[in-house]
Amino acid sequence: MVSVLDVHCHPSDCACSAEEFSSCDEIVFPTGGVFVKHLRGEDVVADAGRAVFFRRDVPYRVSHPDGHGDRCTVLRYSRDVLRDAVGAYDPQAAEQSGSFFRFSHCPADRQVYQMQTRFRTRRPETDRTDGSADELGIRILDSVLCAAYAAAGVHPPKSSPVTARVHREIADGTRTLLARRFRERLTLQEIARAVHCSPFHLARIFRREVGSSLHRHVTSLRLRAALERLADGEGDLTALALELGFSSHSHFTDAFRREFGIAPRDFRGSLSRSREKSKILKV
Repeated sequence: MVSVLDVHCHPSDCACSAEEFSSCDEIVFPTGGVFVKHLRGEDVVADAGRAVFFRRDVPYRVSHPDGHGDRCTVLRYSRDVLRDAVGAYDPQAAEQSGSFFRFSHCPADRQVYQMQTRFRTRRPETDRTDGSADELGIRILDSVLCAAYAAAGVHPPKSSPVTARVHREIADGTRTLLARRFRERLTLQEIARAVHCSPFHLARIFRREVGSSLHRHVTSLRLRAALERLADGEGDLTALALELGFSSHSHFTDAFRREFGIAPRDFRGSLSRSREKSKILKV
């Protein structure tokens, strides 16, 4: 659904490049240096405070006013995801056969910039087991589009009572599914298919209705199950981690410590000491 590229540009001078085209819609986050994107009738200064839209098949040129290069994170989304995302703000644009983007750029506030940094530096070994990459990518897309349309005075329409009820039902159905299958390594697409919703809409609806991401909710269920198993005397932490869907012992330990403020081994030890103390007091 979403892919990421790191692009480094090393120009030899300040001159404009030859005319270029993007083969697909892209969102570009400058992460170092500065460049100017020259469109017909508009010049866009691209620095770390902006997200820049590169529209499919729309020509442009690039120059570097300081004579140095730039570094960028480039996000590419499937057309199905883009259609759903843009359709939430602009249904007509979502029906276009060319570029889905109407804008050349939008502000990249600190939250969006932090999210793209997390996405770019994420750990591939955990992405395969927790589905967080696609969900984070969708959240970045929605945040960027929200900023772009808000700057143009366009906001998503408010949900009708019927739509609000459907969204609650989708969120409740998803919670029920995850309560039964949180040990499995389900992708966002698989969860969306099971509750008859698109991945983009599911990610948005669940966060709004439940107050957390799907990834965070699944991790929380896994960790609570781990807590109960440790309280029951579970000894093999690696086996427990893999059984509950974590990629490794260290992945499980890191998540457990963030959730409860203590490592699972230390938590298990504290329970053992409490039991021993209780036995002594009873004697």
